[in-house]
Order: sequence, then C-alpha cells, then structure tokens
Amino acid sequence: MPTQTAKLLGITRLQPAQISIGLANHTIAKPRGVVVDVLLEIGDTKIPVDFHVMNIKGGCDTPLILGRPFLATAGAIMDLPNRRISLANVDKSFEAFWSIWDVRSKEGLGAWTQLNLNLNPLVFKG
Repeated sequence: MPTQTAKLLGITRLQPAQISIGLANHTIAKPRGVVVDVLLEIGDTKIPVDFHVMNIKGGCDTPLILGRPFLATAGAIMDLPNRRISLANVDKSFEAFWSIWDVRSKEGLGAWTQLNLNLNPLVFKG
C-alpha cells in the first residue's frame, strides 16, 4: 500500500516491518511499516488484512495487492480452466485474467497473475 493511500484511509500507526520486498525491476525495497488487521468489507463480510506500507507513488486510485494470505482467509476457490475465483467466505466470485510469460525467454520471470476485481463496495476500516 502506498504511504499516501494509508494517509487517505486514516492509517497512522505502523508496526515495524521485518522484511524486504523484491520488486519487479529486481530492486529491493524496505516497507515503512506494517498495518495489521485492516478490515476489508466485501458486501456484508469483513476480512482482516495486513498491508505493508511502502514509500511509492500512489493515491486512492492505486490498486492494492491482496496476496495469498488474503486468498486463504477469504476461502478462495480457483477454477483455473474457467478463469474464475470464488471467495467461499464472502459469497462473491469474479473473473481472473492470466498472462503467462515464457520462463525461458528474457522477457518473463514466470507466471504473472492480474485480477480484475469488480467487487462493490470495498470499504477499508482500520
């Protein structure tokens, strides 16, 4: 999560981050901190999510990365042949779009997944 997004959401207290994050351009970034148990509301369901706050450009329109811990908590069921992901604990499903890069090429580093989420409303409360 960009620092600006955290400020817009009223998140001011950060816990120390004990990790470094490898970025797509092969640089290493250290988060400013971690905010834990931000409640992500999807419909009537609230899911606690942890975010690493980064010193990167962004604002309220910057996409947030919801990774494997979110998918596990939300009870994600992936239907890869039909490119659908259902969230069992949320009673929502959405289309997923995959772009697979050739691992042997100089262009790609493996498989990249881009999810186009159209879940309304998404409300953050922390």
